[in-house]
Amino acid sequence: AASAKDHEPVSVSEVVRAAVAIVRPIAEEHRVTVRHGELTDEAWVTGDHTRLTEVMVNLLENSVRYNRTGGSVNVDVQTGNGEVAVSVRDTGVGIAPESIDLVFKRFWREDASRSTGGSGLGLSIVKRIVEAHDGRIEVTSTVGEGSCFTVRLPLNTTPPEAPAG
Repeated sequence: AASAKDHEPVSVSEVVRAAVAIVRPIAEEHRVTVRHGELTDEAWVTGDHTRLTEVMVNLLENSVRYNRTGGSVNVDVQTGNGEVAVSVRDTGVGIAPESIDLVFKRFWREDASRSTGGSGLGLSIVKRIVEAHDGRIEVTSTVGEGSCFTVRLPLNTTPPEAPAG
């Protein structure tokens, strides 16, 4: 468990940039385009940079693995209402309505025949990390069209000062 001392101001835009760079080789292998929208300098949260990067990498990897050849993954960062919202939207296979509530359970996988070699631990850990940051994660999905995972974290209204010069 992360202790309070691990929590520092974190640039969500920086986290997204890093995660996209980490996932890009996997995406290229699957012939899926991963891109992010405009990244704002206002998107700061208090948290653990490493863990938040793991969250984004995990969501991006899932969006790539459950996508179609030639598909895409788009990441958007928005601030408003005292929070930072990061949405990861893909053009993948989607999740059946009856399975939406199950995706965050440990070891759960919708269809064993579509196994991608993961442990099934991913989204339960993602949810735990997000909640440890006083945030929440939401998912919307349409079978055959894709899914959108949105992570909402409390906005840090006093980001660190930029170095002078």
